[in-house]
Amino acid sequence: MQEQSAPLIFVHVPRTGGTTVWEIFRAALPGKVRRLALGDERKNELELNRLLDGQAGSLALIGGHVRLSAIERPLAKERIISFIRRPRERVISSWLARIEIQKRRGIAVPEDALLRFAKVMRFRAVMLLTGLPRGQLSRWNNAADVEEHARRLATLIDERVGFVGFLEHFDTSLCVLSQQLGWPSAPYYEERNRGGNKQALPGEIVARLDQLVRLEDLVYRNLLQRRLREWKRTYRFLGLRVLIYRMRCRLKCLRRAISRRQ
Repeated sequence: MQEQSAPLIFVHVPRTGGTTVWEIFRAALPGKVRRLALGDERKNELELNRLLDGQAGSLALIGGHVRLSAIERPLAKERIISFIRRPRERVISSWLARIEIQKRRGIAVPEDALLRFAKVMRFRAVMLLTGLPRGQLSRWNNAADVEEHARRLATLIDERVGFVGFLEHFDTSLCVLSQQLGWPSAPYYEERNRGGNKQALPGEIVARLDQLVRLEDLVYRNLLQRRLREWKRTYRFLGLRVLIYRMRCRLKCLRRAISRRQ
């Protein structure tokens, strides 16, 4: 695998399959990955800048829940990696993880708590990748020209982030990332972190939730359309490569399952 002078930076957006992504990075870059998990976003950012300021050593990848705008050292966009997810699903996943903890603690959850939670957790991906505050994004979410704001935000992310993967197109994203990083093939993975169990919600709640995350959803759709179009144009036979990769992962998973039973 190719070695680079500056470490890769993984901007980890919560509830986007990050656990699986981290395991893939550790397998592909053994002993050269540093996950920042100091319990506070600002502490993560301070530690990241310290490492980039001559303390990274032999690390090939550093990342965590950090704002891209907080990185003090100039980095080429090709060194920045992130994965995102459809905003509504990301918020629901975060919510389910939160209420699971509360239930274990015997704490009652009000019926309207999801929408109040969504107001706090929305725009997470856009905030981490652009540095813009939630208040500004909230105003744009309710603006008449919200679609234009979304296009501008998607363009801003395109200009700053070299690779954006999508949880809903996870295998395709891994195949493209491997190509960009010069890896021989997309790394095998067994466990998938899809962000929690599914839960049916009343149509009224879903509609209100979609309105709360409208701006971020439009940004997501813009980025997805742009990146898929770019990938298909850049990487020949991408669909076939993804199919072969899936078959290889399933075969390896089956072999591991058989060996465990023996």
